[in-house]
Amino acid sequence: MGSDAIAIELTEDTEVGFQAKLLPLELPRLYTEYEAVRSRFQVDVQDLSMLTNFNVGRPTIAALSADPSRLRSLLGFSQWSYLQFVPSRYGRSHCLTAATDCLLARIQGILMPERRNEAKELRLHVAALTSLQDSLDDAYASLTPETLCASQLLGLHALLNPSEGATWANHTRGSISLIKHRSPSRFKHDFDKALFLAHIGPIVFDSLMSHSRCYIAEPEWMELYQSLDTGSDTLTERSSLAISIRSLMIRLPNLWHDIDSATKGPGLFDEKLQTSLNFRCQEMHQALVSWMEDYKTYCARTSVLSPSDQELSVRRELYGTALECLIVVKRLFATVSVDQSPELESDVQALVQSLLDLQKQPGPKHSWLFMGHEMGVTQGVLLTRSQWQCFPFYSSPRERKLAVRERYIDWVEKLQPRW
Repeated sequence: MGSDAIAIELTEDTEVGFQAKLLPLELPRLYTEYEAVRSRFQVDVQDLSMLTNFNVGRPTIAALSADPSRLRSLLGFSQWSYLQFVPSRYGRSHCLTAATDCLLARIQGILMPERRNEAKELRLHVAALTSLQDSLDDAYASLTPETLCASQLLGLHALLNPSEGATWANHTRGSISLIKHRSPSRFKHDFDKALFLAHIGPIVFDSLMSHSRCYIAEPEWMELYQSLDTGSDTLTERSSLAISIRSLMIRLPNLWHDIDSATKGPGLFDEKLQTSLNFRCQEMHQALVSWMEDYKTYCARTSVLSPSDQELSVRRELYGTALECLIVVKRLFATVSVDQSPELESDVQALVQSLLDLQKQPGPKHSWLFMGHEMGVTQGVLLTRSQWQCFPFYSSPRERKLAVRERYIDWVEKLQPRW
């Protein structure tokens, strides 16, 4: 019997009566394993690609905790993400499959609360954690992109559970360790690179909050990040403008770490070290100013075009990021260059006002995703404005230095919980 399926249709012939006619048999289309699970949960993990955005972090958890329905605002936007590679790998990796099931159940519970099944969510979560741990305990499996993906999927699950803020931080640090353990040479394919891209933001913000060095600033990691540049004329997460501003932000934790260590320790009185830090601040400041010029040039060059909502969203996000970084760098600059402090603080207040004005303007419906960091920076500055605007005269250089330390520490303490 042939392999081709057939059907028989009876047709009427006026001369010979009924006769059989062979027709191809139309078989029902078979669902892939992912299509089947997507149909069961009625949600698609790919719709949440914006949750792999650079700015996703603690402010995201706070925003979703205040209003879980905000998740819907992400559904109309997308970006290049490892989530688009999940369907083709679903069913091939146990830990990735279990983590996907766990995340889909959580998304369904938020978007369709009437269908939420907490017992099922818990069961799937436990199964996913167990499967991930089994993969991490295996020397080979721990290095696969599927294991890293499962870790990041469970990180998204924690992100969508406001009560699990600490769990999200643990998943983030776990993924950071996995990425570092794999080394840049293992990120060769698009799936690997998308996993790397999704975790750059969390790595940077974790380093900023802990005032620790950021290993992605090392040359081999920076080379990997910059290789993601598509060279496209359309502004996306992988365009030159996006890569360049975030490359500067990747370098910021190392500068801040060194200034923090010097300001809180004996380096505060080391003039040679202070001069070196001053020079590094000038370099970073000039790089940010140059980026702003490049951004304005790009906007002017494309002004005759009608940018898509997607591009306008990326523009708004990147411009806000640049303002944030300039504010922080100017405050760091004023910490190691007290003589220029009044002028620098005047610039800081002007930038804060620009950022506040920007936040009042109509923006994409998912702007809450990146405005949390912006608001943290502006609030940290406004709460310490008086100490930085009115720096009194001190009778001795030592007293002056100690006052610099005091106002710096106060600013950092006000900023940390909000950023």
